[in-house]
Amino acid sequence: MGRPTGSIWKHLFLVLAMLAALLVVAPGAALANTFNVNNSGDGGDANAGNGVCETGPGNGVCTVRAALEEANALAGADTINVPAGTYSIGDSLTLDSNVTLVGASAASTVFDGGGSNIVIRIDGGTSTVRHVTVRDGDSQAGGGIRLFAGFLDLEDAIVTENFGFTGGGGIYAEAGSTITISRTSIVANNATGAFGGGLWNQGSMFVSDSLISGNDSNRAGGIRNSGVMNLRNTTVSGNTAHSPDAGTGGISQLGFLFMNNATVVNNSGTGTESFHGGGIHNISGSTTVMKNSIVAGNDGGTGPDDCVGELTSDSRYNLIGDDTGCVFNGLATTFLLNVDPELGPLANNGGPTSTHLPLSTSPVINAGSPVDPGGPAADACEGLDQRGVLRLICDMGAVEREVAVPDTLIVNYETDLPDALPGDGTCEIAAGGGLCTLRAAVQESNHLPGTQTIEVPSGTYNMAIAPGGEAGLNPAAAGDLDFTDDAVLVGASRTGVVIDGNGLSRVFDLHPGVDVSISQATIQGGTDSGGGGIRATSSALSLTSVVVQDNVSTFDGGGILSGLGLGEELNVADSIIRRNLASGFGSDGGGIAAANDVVITDTEITRNEAEGSGGGIDLTSGVLSRVDISFNETNSGTFGNGGGISAGALELHESTVNGNDSASHGGGVFAASGVISNSTISGNTSATRGGGVSTNNDLLIQSSTVALNSAVTDGDGLFIFGALAEATLHSSILYNPGAGPECSGID
Repeated sequence: MGRPTGSIWKHLFLVLAMLAALLVVAPGAALANTFNVNNSGDGGDANAGNGVCETGPGNGVCTVRAALEEANALAGADTINVPAGTYSIGDSLTLDSNVTLVGASAASTVFDGGGSNIVIRIDGGTSTVRHVTVRDGDSQAGGGIRLFAGFLDLEDAIVTENFGFTGGGGIYAEAGSTITISRTSIVANNATGAFGGGLWNQGSMFVSDSLISGNDSNRAGGIRNSGVMNLRNTTVSGNTAHSPDAGTGGISQLGFLFMNNATVVNNSGTGTESFHGGGIHNISGSTTVMKNSIVAGNDGGTGPDDCVGELTSDSRYNLIGDDTGCVFNGLATTFLLNVDPELGPLANNGGPTSTHLPLSTSPVINAGSPVDPGGPAADACEGLDQRGVLRLICDMGAVEREVAVPDTLIVNYETDLPDALPGDGTCEIAAGGGLCTLRAAVQESNHLPGTQTIEVPSGTYNMAIAPGGEAGLNPAAAGDLDFTDDAVLVGASRTGVVIDGNGLSRVFDLHPGVDVSISQATIQGGTDSGGGGIRATSSALSLTSVVVQDNVSTFDGGGILSGLGLGEELNVADSIIRRNLASGFGSDGGGIAAANDVVITDTEITRNEAEGSGGGIDLTSGVLSRVDISFNETNSGTFGNGGGISAGALELHESTVNGNDSASHGGGVFAASGVISNSTISGNTSATRGGGVSTNNDLLIQSSTVALNSAVTDGDGLFIFGALAEATLHSSILYNPGAGPECSGID
């Protein structure tokens, strides 16, 4: 091999320089390390900070403690992987930097404190602990986990059989610390003192999708909160206070507490002194916001059973089994009071923790906030329940009574009536009646996840509910049929299924962001401002084998309006658009008015009228193939361009434009630019210029015939105007033997 040339040496130098640059760490940057534990012992690291987890030089033994000592000594966000096994912990495992500690699973990776100390302590930093069990810790406070400072994210864990003398048997968060707890069971922990057998919070604590059960303390069995606390999709069940004089079984609340979809049941308290009540005690000076929750079936001993103290005025949609001692600052009309929630026992109902499943007859089913679950509304319930099950209609409490989500909704009743309970998975106008109307099917589809197919048998579906209140949570309940979610509507046949607006409103209204396909149906008799038959705003509409006829709009789109927003898509195939009217002054698109992406194939657009442009169709841009556009007209001399078609940018292929009439430019076609190919434009008339075609930009007419058109003023066949206008004819016929010039223009 010969010596490399100078050019090759130069390239090699550049490559080596680039590789060297990649290996240089910027000043102040920290590398993330991963340590894999391989030994269940408790020995420390031989040389913390050298990046090697081992208990002795060169021995390769990496314990949990050694890995943590390495991670705490190093900068950067480090990860420690801990395999299945039981790890006996002597001194506390301390996390004071950015560490992620990951076990194999909560059931198989166990940190056992041996009853001698806190198992895990957080002294600072931002840490995550997941997939572990923390058990048998013992401390003055926070036997299992204690946060002195910093942030901890605890996920998919079990905290059990820990002891805190003063409180926080399971977990204690001091003031200034923050902990989030997700999908975790905090069970069978104990405290001798007053402050929470399971949890004691003086900092910020956010608990979701978790279970707090079987914990015990002298005066606050489950939870003691004097900081900021959130309970979402969480069950507080079977906790006890054992003081003979005073104790709250479930939650002793002295700080700020927000509860949404919580279930607080079967807890036991004692006495009537400073701590009392079975379920929740809101101590004077605290703030408790409760929504979509259940507090019932608790035992207060000699004190109130379920609720003691004040709830805020914005607490709504809750079931309180015994409201003795509960103070409602505002109307409680959304509450279910002194009612049995009818819950099953604490059991494995799926999901990461045990839960109480509502029985089939439970009053909490569908009794939560009526707004969409997971939505931005202040009262909305959680989008998923404690198990991770999707909520359709909000049930009170942590667990949703599941309903089957149908893929198909079958209409079987022609009368126009609304759904009894949209989103319950059943299309019916009365519970148990089995009658499904078209309106009910649309409502049900709007409230269900995924895309439903609505099957419509032959029949005439006359709309009978006048518009009113359509801006609410259920807009399809009255007036036009609003699609607020993706859907597919399939009729039995194009002429056999007739959906008639009956002159009350438009027929269909697609809300922003939805994708709706309609096939094998006739849509007629609609009237409204903008899209007499169908309006699609910032949405996608597909029509296949559909008739859209005899609709009226006082704005654009006598038959169909696809516009007024961003990103609309309109696809029409094998359809008929006829006898529609855009009647308002300057209203465009007698048959169709559309912006953005438009594709129309194998379709007839005929005998539509517009007061503005586009008697048949008005487009910003679009592709039309094998389309018959005939006998459409515009009526306004000022705005009435394009008797058949008015378009900014047009592609017209293998189509016929015949017998259309324009009150202004372009009897057949008015197109600023585009291509007309393999098409016939004939028998069209213009009251001014361009009987066949009029353009003011760049238009190519290829392999087409423009014949027997006429214009009153100029250009029977073709009229070209504007400084940038240019029309090119290629392999085409221009034959318009009227009184005026056949081709005219170029101002």
